[in-house]
Parts: sequence; C-alpha cells; structure tokens
Amino acid sequence: TNREFQAFVDAGGYEQMPLWDESIWAALLEFVDSTGQPGPAGWRDGCYPAERGDHPVVGVSWYEASAYARWVGKRLPSGPEWVKAASWPVATPGGKPCQRRFPWGETMERDKTRLWHVEELGTVPVDATPGSSSVGGVEQLIGNVWEWTSSPYAAWDPAAARLDSDVPLKGIRGGSFATYFDSQATCQFQSGEWPLARRDNIGFRCAISLCDIAFPESESSLSWDSDESSWRQPVEEASA
Repeated sequence: TNREFQAFVDAGGYEQMPLWDESIWAALLEFVDSTGQPGPAGWRDGCYPAERGDHPVVGVSWYEASAYARWVGKRLPSGPEWVKAASWPVATPGGKPCQRRFPWGETMERDKTRLWHVEELGTVPVDATPGSSSVGGVEQLIGNVWEWTSSPYAAWDPAAARLDSDVPLKGIRGGSFATYFDSQATCQFQSGEWPLARRDNIGFRCAISLCDIAFPESESSLSWDSDESSWRQPVEEASA
C-alpha cells in the first residue's frame, strides 16, 4: 500500500544502494515524484495523496518494487508463484486437480473485483473487494492494479505463443481498473511491461520462500498435507 511504501521512502530507501540492481544505479535520480522528490510518480513532496494510505502503491517501476521487497526481507513473486496463489488447484468430481479461472471460481463476478471503471478511473483500497480471496486466502489478485512479477514476460509460455519484443519486458498479472476484457483478468493471463515503466495502474505484492521463514522450534516439524491444503503438526504418540 501507499502507507507501507511511505516507510521505505522515509527510511531513505532510494539512497540505500545495496537494495537496487547495480544496472539501474545511474537511473535512480529519475525515480522521483511530481515535485522531484524520491518516490512514486504520482506523489508530491515525497508523500502519497491524502486519504490513499490503504490504496495499492502505483507509479513505481519494476526496479522500485524489487528494491522495496528486498528492504522488507522479501521478493517479487515469479509468474508461476503468482498463478499458483491465484488459481490454487481444486479437486474436481473426477479427482483430477484443476486450476480456477478466477480466484473465487470459474465465472467473472464483477462485485468481487475492480475492472473497467470508465466513469471513475483509479484505485480503491486493498480491502475494498470482499469475497475476492483465492483458495489460499490471498485477496484482490484480480483487478484494481496489475502486479509486477520477477519473471520475464512470456518466459513460461510455449515458444509458439510468445510475442517478440524489441526490449526485454517483465511479466505483469491480474488486470487493473482500466482492464476491459474478462479474458485479460484471469488467473492465467499475462501481459508484459517495460521494467522502467511507472504507470498509474501497475503495483505489486511481495512473496517469501518457505525456506526463508524461521519457524519456532515447536513448529519446526510441520508437514504439508496436500489433501487438506494446510500445514499439519505431527501427533505425538503416548508412551506405553
């Protein structure tokens, strides 16, 4: 959100060089807001617009999103990770796992997302679409803003389905408030954007690998139950 990204700006995140890809160091002075201060493109005087603290931060390039993720000890999700979070395979009557078309089910439900708002373009708060959660409990993956991923655009698509580009693009997922077609706002659809782009309809979310999580000792023996889609604590056998 804007409020979370504000903490990164206030902490001097734009001056902490280890957070940034070395290839972009020369361009850091160009990542400024509308008043020339370090920050997202739509901000003023290093601050987000009033009353938008709980809106997704936009106007940030792929490099800014990556730097923030490093700052909080996380990273951007890969394309496959994003798809898995959104379309977590669910059991079918035949027993074969199937990916959902949308996080909540197989059909578009406009009240659960924010797409194609011509009369009122712009973002809404990140909790403004109740019922949008995926099977894993991840909210607002579809609509409001596109989301940067760590994967190159089309990296996971079959060669015959890839679109050639003169510049390397990064994958974005989920659609935004300006997306019109339902087919471009599914769990599986991917678009691409220049990593230096700072658009008002692209934001991001962070991910963390399970191997990077430090569980308390009492939880260190948790195991994944694929049938229940949850972590299970082993049952201790009573002594004789």
